[in-house]
Amino acid sequence: FLTSVMNPNMNRPRPLGLSPLQHKTDFWKIIQQPRKFVYKGGPNTWSVGWVVYFYKPYCGASRRMRPLLEGLGNTVNASNHLRFAALDCVEHRHVCDRAGIESFPRVRIYSTTPESLQSSLETGSFERVPVAEWSGRLVLTELLAWFKIMQTQGHIHQDVGWPQDENLAKAILDYKGRGEARVEGLVAAPALDPGGYLQDIESAMKLSLVDHIFPSMRPLTGGRLNDLTHYIQVLSRIYPQDSVRAELRSLGSRISARLKWSQVDYEAEMAEFGATMSIAKDTKSWEWCRPRESGRGGYSCGMWLLFHTMVANSDRYHAEDTLQTIHSWVQNFFGCQDCSSHFQAMWEREQGDTRRSHQEVALWLWSAHNMVNDRLTGEDDSNLRLQWPPVEMCPECYTEDARNETATGKSAVSSTSFSTHQWLHGNVFMFLQEMFCYKSDTLSCAQFYDPSDEKAFESVFKWTAVVLFVVTLGVVGCCVWVITAPTDQEFATDEHSKLVMKTELQDDLDKKLMKEILKMKEEKKAHAERCKLESTEIKKDI
Repeated sequence: FLTSVMNPNMNRPRPLGLSPLQHKTDFWKIIQQPRKFVYKGGPNTWSVGWVVYFYKPYCGASRRMRPLLEGLGNTVNASNHLRFAALDCVEHRHVCDRAGIESFPRVRIYSTTPESLQSSLETGSFERVPVAEWSGRLVLTELLAWFKIMQTQGHIHQDVGWPQDENLAKAILDYKGRGEARVEGLVAAPALDPGGYLQDIESAMKLSLVDHIFPSMRPLTGGRLNDLTHYIQVLSRIYPQDSVRAELRSLGSRISARLKWSQVDYEAEMAEFGATMSIAKDTKSWEWCRPRESGRGGYSCGMWLLFHTMVANSDRYHAEDTLQTIHSWVQNFFGCQDCSSHFQAMWEREQGDTRRSHQEVALWLWSAHNMVNDRLTGEDDSNLRLQWPPVEMCPECYTEDARNETATGKSAVSSTSFSTHQWLHGNVFMFLQEMFCYKSDTLSCAQFYDPSDEKAFESVFKWTAVVLFVVTLGVVGCCVWVITAPTDQEFATDEHSKLVMKTELQDDLDKKLMKEILKMKEEKKAHAERCKLESTEIKKDI
């Protein structure tokens, strides 16, 4: 008694995990017609309901869904009312057949009913029956929402409490980090640093809170203040890193505490948060979006990455609001008025306000991004902006006809103009989720990010670094052999010209190295010809 008083958590039901039903009789003796009233260290009385996960180990869909059940089993502190079990329907096929399981994966809730309880008084035993079955989409957040709906309908005990999203996401990622839930992804050729975008979105996010907030030195108040506060609130819910979400929640509370902000006070508050305009020109603040002399990269590039990341980390219940928030921010706080006007026109033309589901929102934003690339190429055809993702990065994002004709050398895939007919939109959605959920710890992304992928990437990255080093030596050696020595007069340029030339040379090498990575099997002769051509162009520039 004294121990329980001193430690009130001692008698609190603890999570018991996702219990495997290992023997062919376990389903009947444990779940439906219990003969054991204590199982795997926890209660199995009539008051306990069971969530049973029927799966086949080789099934990719089964592997995608299992982490949620594992996560719930390890975080729901209500084992006296709800427990979780898994049944392998390859090993125990006849059991699953008798239970009427026809497709996989399948999730059922088994519980006692008033009729079975009345029978238990007469026979001394009780029976659980299936009271609900999940038949929706294989999306973690939707299955979790279904559990909560089943609780309101009385199929799950009202005392069952659900874990916070952050805790559940951590439990899911911990399970996936062991490499037991790996599923083949769609990204055929990931970036050299797939987590590099996190640096870009943080820099862009901070700039978005200080750039063009005070046009004409007007105070921040009224509708603009409300829109900015809501933007921060949305970021605090779906930003892919918990530590940053916590900082954003604190920042949002401080900003919303005032009805009016002067520029001096606001920028002082943002400086404490680490948001200053100096980020824009700091090359160390960018990875994927490293600024170029051509004007590419930097802030606008980072904002597109931030927008895609915001949507990827959202879900069907918040995706619409996330897109509306993005639209509002571009309308009110993006400093390029011409860009903002084009975005508003595209919003009206492409009916951005009609997108509701997570996939609709993600694909609208992706289409908008490619349409912007299309428009910018049309305005300046000397500075091409390719459609994204290219076929080399995600061949499964394109139709079979487009892929086949591209392989034979025909121009089936348009690389610079947006054509909806060449894309497989479901696969594009999966590509976006996989890319912008990398290293995310939100619950929405737990289905698409597998921490065990990082170990595999590190191994590949080491070999890629070796290949890059060898290729770089080959390119540099070839180019030095072709280029003749410049005269003293050619060296007599000012420091600015030297910097421009250095950047252009670096850009050329970047493009060359990326081609080498994506086309490792390219013929040696073709490589030499490209190198010679590039060397000639560099010589002309010098």
